[in-house]
Formats: sequence, structure tokens, C-alpha cells
Amino acid sequence: MYGGRLKTGERKSRRVRLEAATAEELLVAFLNELIFLIGTRHLWPARVAVRAAGPQVLEVEIAAAALPPGALAREVKAATFGGLEVRRGAGGFSATVIVDV
Repeated sequence: MYGGRLKTGERKSRRVRLEAATAEELLVAFLNELIFLIGTRHLWPARVAVRAAGPQVLEVEIAAAALPPGALAREVKAATFGGLEVRRGAGGFSATVIVDV
């Protein structure tokens, strides 16, 4: 999506709280929040700090830097539920997500 380097200038921070019925819905909601931040605010998430997490709630603080105009080769429109799979393994969680471009 973006392969360039961001300037280390001022970052904007935003706290987001998401609620959903399942972990899968929570993941899609979180990814769509990031996609919204990039697509509408032209901010690239530089750091995400998890403040609270549970099976139906996720609260994060996102530090984002300005995205240079024309920096994206292709814009992601949305994360989808098609093909969505969340797995728990010995090392933590992994997921497969299909996005619309």
C-alpha cells in the first residue's frame, strides 16, 4: 500500500473505542477504522497502542503522521467478512482478511 518513508514531524493522536458481538466483527471494525483514517484524514497509522481489549471490546490509541499526497499506489476501500478467519495459536492470534480495493 505505502512503501515510502514518513517524515518524523508532528503526529496526531486519536483514541478509538470499538464494540462488536464477536472477535471477527471487532477485527473488521478496527481495520475499517484504520482505512477510514487513511482515506479521509490522509493520516498514516505510525503506532497503535492497545489500551483495553476483550472478546467484544477494543480500545486503542492511534498515533498517525500526515500521508504525503499521491503516496498510495492503491487505496483500500474496506475490510470484508468474506474469507475472514481468526485463529488462536501457541504464539497468539493470526487472521486472514480480504479487503476491497
